Amino acid sequence: MALGTITVPATGDSKGGGFPVFFDRISFAGDGAYPTGGTASFQAAFREKVSGNREILAVIPEDCGGYVPVYDKTNDKLKVYEQTNVVTSPLIETATADLSGTTFNLVIISK
Repeated sequence: MALGTITVPATGDSKGGGFPVFFDRISFAGDGAYPTGGTASFQAAFREKVSGNREILAVIPEDCGGYVPVYDKTNDKLKVYEQTNVVTSPLIETATADLSGTTFNLVIISK
């Protein structure tokens, strides 16, 4: 099976002609009532904590209590995935409504 065409919607570096790239380590407790489809307005919440009007490019999970957070840039939502009890199944969006007891440690890449 061959990969589809690779596109590069944004590129740059912190030197020369590219845009500056920032890496921020953040930590927070999960949603007390996780909404299906993800936590909305994640970029606005991030911007409240950093200076400037930065755009999130990617989210890298560190220790997230076994969950896998993913940033949905198109819809500006932080989605949380988990493994089902079937090892061969893909990750699914979490069915756990209360994630407030889980600390999410992320690295946010922004420009």
